[in-house]
Amino acid sequence: MKIYIRLLRYIKKYKVKIFTSVFMSVLYSIFSAVSVYLTIPLLKTLFLDSNAPVNNQTPQTDVSGLYNYVQRFFEVFIFNNGKENALLKICILILIAFFLKNITGFFQSIYMQYVEKGVLRDLRYELYEKINDLSLRFFTQEKTGNLISRMTNDINAVQSGISAAFSNLIKEPLLIIIYLIISLSISWQMTLMSILVFPITIFASSKIGASLKRRSMRVQQKMSEILSVISETIYGAKVIRIFRAEKFRNKLFEGENDAHYNLIIKTAKTSELTSPITEFLSILAGVIIIWFGGREILVNNNLRPEEFLGFLFILFQLIVPIKNLTTVGNRIQESSASGER
Repeated sequence: MKIYIRLLRYIKKYKVKIFTSVFMSVLYSIFSAVSVYLTIPLLKTLFLDSNAPVNNQTPQTDVSGLYNYVQRFFEVFIFNNGKENALLKICILILIAFFLKNITGFFQSIYMQYVEKGVLRDLRYELYEKINDLSLRFFTQEKTGNLISRMTNDINAVQSGISAAFSNLIKEPLLIIIYLIISLSISWQMTLMSILVFPITIFASSKIGASLKRRSMRVQQKMSEILSVISETIYGAKVIRIFRAEKFRNKLFEGENDAHYNLIIKTAKTSELTSPITEFLSILAGVIIIWFGGREILVNNNLRPEEFLGFLFILFQLIVPIKNLTTVGNRIQESSASGER
């Protein structure tokens, strides 16, 4: 983590662009939540009686009390002129919400690209400047391919870690918090059940991330060895021809290339394992919630059908930022491995 913190020092000169990107992330999270919340009055307009009384059997906590106040205010605005006008209003609001969500998401990504590419440019120049200051003795001891690998592959690998810190680590938690607030206001019991699985997901992802860092280090090291073989072959072409060492060099390169391939496959397997584990655990929570929420409607009458369906929409929207957040650790580990080199 110390290496990663050192890498983040390079973003100081991009404070304005980072602040703008963070601000856009906040707006993106808000409009995303609004676009999902609008499914509740839409379902009520299409399938249910808009004049049905609000069920007061739900416990009135501070969160749910505020939710009910906002809901009543919103329903008066939506349903005061009949279902047809309500449908038109909801469609317009959904269109506006998704438009603003996509616009803010676009600008958030663009400003983060300025930061990512700028840091890569600064790192590459500083590394080149450092190489020009090194003694000739260093170049006789260090392989050319290793140096080239550090200036190309390792620097490019740092990019994903920069965006992970100032994009995913801000946008995804904001989305999770806002979705959790809405879901808590609908039913704290179902929300509590749904988040019980999250610590298990985080623990599994952290274990995978630690393994991924080790494998990434080996992949980068092996790529530098491949580049060394290539550079030695090019610079020593005459000597290789004189001693007829072509087959030997081919065999040497084949071994290094195959070893690199095997390492990449193992790393890919480790990386790809995070997503299905997270998704399965999230779906497991969803199935439990469907069962519990169905009982609340059919047996206990503590929840309205449109609220339950809206809760399900929110829950499955929650899966996306959680999945993205669990991969952030992997990206940071990969960037740290390259940063260390």
